[in-house]
Amino acid sequence: MAGDCRASAAVALEVRALLADSGVREDPVTGSLNAGLACWLTGADAPDGGHRLTVPFEAGQGAAVGRDGRVRVSADEAGELWIGGDVTVGVHGQILA
Repeated sequence: MAGDCRASAAVALEVRALLADSGVREDPVTGSLNAGLACWLTGADAPDGGHRLTVPFEAGQGAAVGRDGRVRVSADEAGELWIGGDVTVGVHGQILA
């Protein structure tokens, strides 16, 4: 879920990733969710029929669960969107084939 915050906050969006029946109620910061939202909300298919958000912008996520994160959305010269931000590693591992 995402709400437009441009009129009153330091971020363009406040994002929440609510996870039903997963054992985790909410993911504090989700790069892949923010990437999908950025594609949708900056593209020609945006809800208002045009470019609803312009890059660069910053989204906030996790404030409701005490993990106030920021996700930065930018674009390169070709118009490809890039998602970035600072991270805290919660799990480290290796996948063995």
